[in-house]
Amino acid sequence: MPDASSLTWAAEIERAAEEAGRPALDMFFELLDKFRARDDEAQSSAT
Repeated sequence: MPDASSLTWAAEIERAAEEAGRPALDMFFELLDKFRARDDEAQSSAT
């Protein structure tokens, strides 16, 4: 996705949340938590 932007990601999260019948903000924060957990793991294994 060469032209990816935060707007593109926001639209995808909204679409996925609508399909799942869930609030988009809940889905966003779940994804953010997963990203942070992966980043923490990567930083831990790099040291």
